[in-house]
Amino acid sequence: QYPNRWIIAATTTGWGPDTDAFVLPGATIGQTEIRFQSEHAAHDAYVQRGTLESWRNNVSKRCEGNPVLVLAISVAFAGPLILKARQQHTGGAGIHLMGDSSKGKTTALQIAASIWGAPDFVCSWRATGNGLEATASARNDTLLPLDEISESNPKEIGSIVYALANGHGKQRAARTGGARLSARWRIMALSSGERSLSAHMNESGQKVKAGQEARLLDLPGTNRVHGAFDKLHGLESGSQFSNALKEATSKDYGLAGPEFVARLIQDESDLPGLYAETCNLPGFTGSDGVESRAGSTFALIAMAGEKATEYQITGWAEGEALTAAMDAFNEWRSFRGQGSTEHRQILSGIRDFIARHGDSRFSERNPTNEIAPPVRDRAGYWEDTQDGRVYYFNAPGLKEAGNGHDMPRILEAVESAGWIVERDGNKRSKRKKISGQVVALYALRLEDPEP
Repeated sequence: QYPNRWIIAATTTGWGPDTDAFVLPGATIGQTEIRFQSEHAAHDAYVQRGTLESWRNNVSKRCEGNPVLVLAISVAFAGPLILKARQQHTGGAGIHLMGDSSKGKTTALQIAASIWGAPDFVCSWRATGNGLEATASARNDTLLPLDEISESNPKEIGSIVYALANGHGKQRAARTGGARLSARWRIMALSSGERSLSAHMNESGQKVKAGQEARLLDLPGTNRVHGAFDKLHGLESGSQFSNALKEATSKDYGLAGPEFVARLIQDESDLPGLYAETCNLPGFTGSDGVESRAGSTFALIAMAGEKATEYQITGWAEGEALTAAMDAFNEWRSFRGQGSTEHRQILSGIRDFIARHGDSRFSERNPTNEIAPPVRDRAGYWEDTQDGRVYYFNAPGLKEAGNGHDMPRILEAVESAGWIVERDGNKRSKRKKISGQVVALYALRLEDPEP
């Protein structure tokens, strides 16, 4: 005899098989023949308290006029749209709010977290190493708030960013000997830290790749009028405003996200079409592949915030979320461009240094003339090859030539320009024997500048 009713057991949060049901630990929204079954502690933060009206008045409405906070809330609503509007079955993206400490970045994360759960819905970057798959799965289709990027291992952060954005864990063997299904997820992440992703990776000699740069978007988050804030809604200081928001998010939370999903299930509009239209707005178009990918992420965030406003969840005026997302995209583009400008300044400084000191502070590495003139304040050596002259800088010389920038940035610039022509393994330096001693030098061949 067959049962007359079937129940589907779900082990992760998020959309059911036909996107007509959304599974949360405490309830299934929509089609109810799905039950949540998991014992992972990360699911415990999906709890509710207070009322949606109180959250709207005391949290969301106070974010009006504060683009960083409006963006943070919009990011929190974007998770369910990765599948529903973007039609992406795994993966996602993230925003990394960076800037000085105690300026409101963590407050922005707590506000975003309050849409889905309690204050401890915010996770630590420290926990993402070994617990990445369980943490990401527990936040599937919702939000992954990650506080303080400096607590992550700089050697691992690049692979963590790829894994989060690609949406699947490592393949592992099952007990039977076959391959076990790897964990999969759709994630919108909101991160914070004092430094950018690239600066954190540089700490361990890692270089940020374009793919990582496009998946976790560095966004200056504390350069507003009062740190992360612009409008204090009658309070006297940024710290007072931050404390008021933190107190409000400790009283009302976990209600806006489920309400958003319930309205999304009932929404019969063409969500993929609306997403495509938003991506094509002039404020989200990019000039290269990385910019286009970033623009599409900000477009999804804008759409999420505007939908939440349409559903009368945020209490904002129409266009508030769209404007905040467009402003953020421009901010991200400007910050990304600063990196390119910085590189040009460094490379130009090295060219100028060689033009001024090439004969006085460098000498031939293997001189044919045994009576070489003495070199004062040596910056390095040179050697002519069939591909052109190579300058072997010592560390103080390269630091001086780099226009006042620190060594990690100088080395990143010459690496990006393709100027490093010799190295030992993964290092950017090359050990050479000079006058009977082995020293570490930086072998640079200057390419012609772009017109």
